[in-house]
Amino acid sequence: MSAPVINEGTMMVVTRVQPVTMPAIAVGNHAFIKGYPLALGATQIMIGVVILLSGIVMVVYPATIGVYSGIFVWGALLYIVAGSLTVAAGKYDSRCLVNGALAVSIVTTVISLTAAILHGLDTAGILIYCSNYSMCYQYMTLSQGFSGILAVFNLLMVAVSITVAGFACNATCSCCNPPVLTEMVIAEAPKSTDPPPTYS
Repeated sequence: MSAPVINEGTMMVVTRVQPVTMPAIAVGNHAFIKGYPLALGATQIMIGVVILLSGIVMVVYPATIGVYSGIFVWGALLYIVAGSLTVAAGKYDSRCLVNGALAVSIVTTVISLTAAILHGLDTAGILIYCSNYSMCYQYMTLSQGFSGILAVFNLLMVAVSITVAGFACNATCSCCNPPVLTEMVIAEAPKSTDPPPTYS
């Protein structure tokens, strides 16, 4: 496909615009890799491990809704899976892995937001129940502290998951629009065989 030809004296400029013949996945993964998926995936894995270990401490005397729901176990395992998938999508050139990281990150965002709300309620002491009132105050303080930590880590997970989902969505949406190559050719204008007109 060629654009207009500009003739200026002895030089002629021809501009051609052509679509670049590149595989679509390379363009999409380039947009995903710009978001540093290895670092984001490692962050998701570490948050999952910290939430799992902090939640295990709270199981000793379960009296909060966050412990009863078990979200610190299955939510943390989902975070670890999401982080592993994000790291794999950053390492390997696969559109399926990028789409998988997008889907799991959306689910992880919803789960971590729910977990942050549940642990936030536990931190406020709204849903804590104590049967033994002599040790209730000590346990409530400890439980509210751990619930606050879990709420903060779940909010951090929301931010990381939204970031991964944004970069993955950008990669999958822009993969089908190939870049355009513009080429300018400067050539000498053809010389006319007719003599120039004479004016008298």
